[in-house]
Order: sequence, then C-alpha cells, then structure tokens
Amino acid sequence: MIFYKKEKVEQKIFYKFICDKCGNEIIGEVELQETFSINFIGGYSSVFGDGNEISCDLCQDCLQELIGSFCKCNGEGNVIYNKVEVNEISEEKFSEIINDVVEQVEDGKHPELILDCTKNK
Repeated sequence: MIFYKKEKVEQKIFYKFICDKCGNEIIGEVELQETFSINFIGGYSSVFGDGNEISCDLCQDCLQELIGSFCKCNGEGNVIYNKVEVNEISEEKFSEIINDVVEQVEDGKHPELILDCTKNK
C-alpha cells in the first residue's frame, strides 16, 4: 500500500526582470519570455579578461537595437521592428531610415522588416 502526505515546497519563481541597458522593469509571464540573459567566462586573450565572469540582462528592444542590424532572421514568422519616434527626427533623417529599410529588404537581409513609426501627441 502507498501512502502520501502533503508538504509545502519553497521554490524560486522568476517574476521580474530589469534590463541592464535601459533599466525598464518587465513583469508578466508573456513579457518575461522575451528577455535575454548573457552569461559567459572570458577565455584566454578575451577582451573581457581571462577568467572574468560576464553577465548582462537585456530586454528584447535593447537586444534588437544592439544586434538587429546584423543578426539573421529565419523568416518563419519572425519580424524585426525598427522603432522610431517620428517627433524626434527630421524629415531628412526619416527619409534616410525609410531608404535603409527598403535597401535591407531588397538585399534579403531580413525577410520581413517593419518600420514602426509612433507619433506622440
């Protein structure tokens, strides 16, 4: 015969994330799935120092900002967003951004590339 008893078990639960770059606090199960932690130990001749433990926590927006221009997208539902505050740039700069987006799409660097222009009121 098997007998069972109930016990309370204490466990650590991931509930909050603070981006090391922008400082944004992220809470919520879905949002937490799009956070990134980089952890490694610098090897021989590393620019980070031999044997140094390196760590960095980044939100998806900061990671995209840092590596988005050269990372590869597999094109299976993945979309890269370039977020631009329209009020903060000149018409000339906006035109440069649009031309860059078109060029990247034409070069096949990103199967899908969406320019998200948000106008603050």
